Amino acid sequence: MACSCRNGHTKIAQWLHSRGAKLHTTDVYPLRAAAIRGHLDIVKWILGTYEYSHIMKMQILMIAIVMQYTDIIDWLRDGGIYMRNAHAIMLRGKWTPE
Repeated sequence: MACSCRNGHTKIAQWLHSRGAKLHTTDVYPLRAAAIRGHLDIVKWILGTYEYSHIMKMQILMIAIVMQYTDIIDWLRDGGIYMRNAHAIMLRGKWTPE
């Protein structure tokens, strides 16, 4: 399961989940790996399927900011996970929020 999440294979992760495979919310590696690699579909699926703390979601937001994954940033912001200064942190004006 962790490998499919890390590599952005949403359908495989969902299939494994439907067969009983689980991600443990104490094991944040698959979620972080998906965020680091910019796999929005996997990030959405993991956060929609499993309960993670607000702090963990903020860590994913910080990863997305550093990596400049605006799609992940926007999706998290739309879901209520945001930082007031997230836009200022985005590297020197390369991304402008809507």
